[in-house]
Amino acid sequence: MTVIDLPSVSLLPLPIDPLAGFVQTLTATVLPGVIRAAGLLLFQTPDLTSAKEIQGLTRASLATADSLVVLFLMYCGFRVITSGAEESRYAVKALLTRIFGAGLMANASLLICSSLVSLDNALVVGLLGPDPAQRGWTELSTRMQTANLGGGILDSLMALASVVLVIFLVLIYIGRDLLLLVLTVIAPLALMTRAVPDLSGICAKWWRAYAAALFMQLGHALLIAIGVDLLAHPEWLGTGSSTVISGLIIVALFYVMVRLPFLLYQWVFEHPVSQHPVVQRVVTVVKTAATAAMAAA
Repeated sequence: MTVIDLPSVSLLPLPIDPLAGFVQTLTATVLPGVIRAAGLLLFQTPDLTSAKEIQGLTRASLATADSLVVLFLMYCGFRVITSGAEESRYAVKALLTRIFGAGLMANASLLICSSLVSLDNALVVGLLGPDPAQRGWTELSTRMQTANLGGGILDSLMALASVVLVIFLVLIYIGRDLLLLVLTVIAPLALMTRAVPDLSGICAKWWRAYAAALFMQLGHALLIAIGVDLLAHPEWLGTGSSTVISGLIIVALFYVMVRLPFLLYQWVFEHPVSQHPVVQRVVTVVKTAATAAMAAA
């Protein structure tokens, strides 16, 4: 019987080292810029009311709101003159109270927005210290970069996942600042709708949207503080300290931070983002395009 010697074959001929090097290089190139951008956005909200351009737009909105106050008052006077019923007078008195309250809020809208922004920034500083971007963010970024450059392919992939999630956070905060700008400009009109019972829901929606967009930052600061403590005490999770556990904690932390704005959206509008008409239309278009591409292939 002839015995044929087969050449020895490695059981792991996969290019793991080149792949790890590519991921490490990519993450090391992108991570510093992403971390820097996130540090500038995540921990302090700019006082938009101090910009002259925004003040001008808000005053134009306020002029329209004050014009509505005059119309409401004329309507109340007309109702009192044309109706002699006692019940109508009591209704007008209640409506006048709402009008004056709404007018006061509308004229103080810049002060309200500025005070809420100052409160949010003060709470973040109280939670993370006088330099919020340094206390927790520096530690998280240092751990990500150390694990990426010194670890294997798994550590590099977790660092890459963290980079992707932080990019989402940066995009979310850019959108948040734009939303706060729009809400600040329309604040007088939105607050003035409190004068009309049938439109008071708009005022309530404005309060909820502004509070959710603004104080989302406080929720993220709290999550970062908890995440830093977990990294320092992994035994709280019933496990020992390792680069894998630290990487998973960071990825989980960023994932929850990305999910928080969507939960706040559901609280404000009482339906998930997936039920928004624009989102549903985009999903339908993407599905149609994918089906057509598969059929063409």
